[in-house]
Amino acid sequence: GRAAARLMRTRVCGGGVEVRGGGALVALSSVVESTPRAALFVRDGGSARAERCRMRRSGFALAEVCNGGRLMLAGCRLGESSRGGIFAHSGGMCAAVACKVKLRGSGRDRGPCGIELWRIGW
Repeated sequence: GRAAARLMRTRVCGGGVEVRGGGALVALSSVVESTPRAALFVRDGGSARAERCRMRRSGFALAEVCNGGRLMLAGCRLGESSRGGIFAHSGGMCAAVACKVKLRGSGRDRGPCGIELWRIGW
């Protein structure tokens, strides 16, 4: 069956949140920080909705969506990432409304871009 999780006013440190294989996540007013990869990683048919959340200090992208994953961000703040704010690829879908993406550093010190989208052709 489908796994489902709901985070409300929750603080996640030292690791991100991964949703995959048809799992569903709703995160409200939560903080995810200090992650080695992505703070919110959605893939393989998983879906996630994050509202009024903060994601920061990620070793990769703050939100990564791939392989048919779906991600909805509303009123979220994303900052301090080595790769970028939102990274969607390989058929992943992302919608962001009223969000703030702020990258660490300036010029060559920051991640390549705030939002990066690409698609693999087969």
